[in-house]
Amino acid sequence: MSSFLRTAVHVALGAGLLAVAGLGGLWLRDRGARWERPRWPDDSFVPLRAAPVAATPAPCSVVAVNPRCPHCLAGLTRLASDWRAAHRGEALVVLVVDSAARPPVDLFAAVALDAVWWDRRGVWRGRWGHRLYGERMRFDARGHYRDTIAAHANDDDGAADRAADDHDVPVPSSQGGTP
Repeated sequence: MSSFLRTAVHVALGAGLLAVAGLGGLWLRDRGARWERPRWPDDSFVPLRAAPVAATPAPCSVVAVNPRCPHCLAGLTRLASDWRAAHRGEALVVLVVDSAARPPVDLFAAVALDAVWWDRRGVWRGRWGHRLYGERMRFDARGHYRDTIAAHANDDDGAADRAADDHDVPVPSSQGGTP
């Protein structure tokens, strides 16, 4: 191998290693950040289609959507199609994210949603540390954050929560009972 070729290979390997180390450093910085715990709604969110005022507040699921993403829009349409039947008493809300300009009010007019909000200041990404379009953040009736469900995941409509509440936990056979 010529010295020029050897030098070029070493430079390319060094640049690749620096790029991987740089990405690793950015990942560690992001993972180590202290993100603000989400609260619904944030004062900076702009209502595009407000939910009707209910006599008693209800829990809600907030789906982060980028209106320029066809995959997000298709996923939202699928989720909303049977939402009311599968999630009685829980509102389905869209949070328009990563959109510098105010989205049109009728952006999701054809989708059965309870409300549409715009994250004009980038709270979802910048303060809450979220990154995945289509994720569903769940909040209780007082606006306290419960959890986040991945965009592609099917939830079990709270079966895990009900099992924990009912203390329906298997007991090891060494503690008695019949096998």
